[in-house]
Amino acid sequence: MNNPSTDQLFKFDQNVDVLHTLVEPEDINVVLKVCSTHAKVSKCKHVSPRHHSRYSRKVDDLPVFNHSVHLTILLHKWFCVNTKCEMKIFTERLNWLSPSGEKQPDWKSCYACCANGQFCLSIMIHKLITA
Repeated sequence: MNNPSTDQLFKFDQNVDVLHTLVEPEDINVVLKVCSTHAKVSKCKHVSPRHHSRYSRKVDDLPVFNHSVHLTILLHKWFCVNTKCEMKIFTERLNWLSPSGEKQPDWKSCYACCANGQFCLSIMIHKLITA
């Protein structure tokens, strides 16, 4: 079940597609697909356009309105194209997700959104849950 509110809510960056959302009495489950065309190697800082494979990460986010939030994120592994780099295969990093897997809320975006007369994150989540 996807709807425009849900897609907007979980659109963390331009390379993220919301594949599926399921709102249950106590949980919100979301499947996201990262569609990046390249990634930066953390070791050598080169940008690689060469996909290696896909993998998934499961992230339990902070509860919202007494609903546990569970994300499944489909990401790429990449080949490093720098022949001098010791890292041959690496996983892509997301600026909105910490390496430990905790979602980092972007409160500035939320406040800017409210200031522009658009829905705030908490209002959007409330509408999603009560829909």
